[in-house]
Amino acid sequence: MRIESKVKPLVFSEDDHEMRVQYSNRGDPFREGVEFVFDVPATSRVCPVWVLLNRREVEQLRDKLSEFLGTNR
Repeated sequence: MRIESKVKPLVFSEDDHEMRVQYSNRGDPFREGVEFVFDVPATSRVCPVWVLLNRREVEQLRDKLSEFLGTNR
């Protein structure tokens, strides 16, 4: 099963910090997933962080978020 690559990124921001959730394969045609990108201001000493989740991990995240929201899938 494939992950939809044409879905627009979801962006959250607070002050100068930003988190994006987007499709990514990191340039590898045999790899795909959903990437979480945590950006910080350019003047910050903290480096940006990228986390790539594969399909199974995205499904686990969906299930956990459903628990937090009190909804069952």
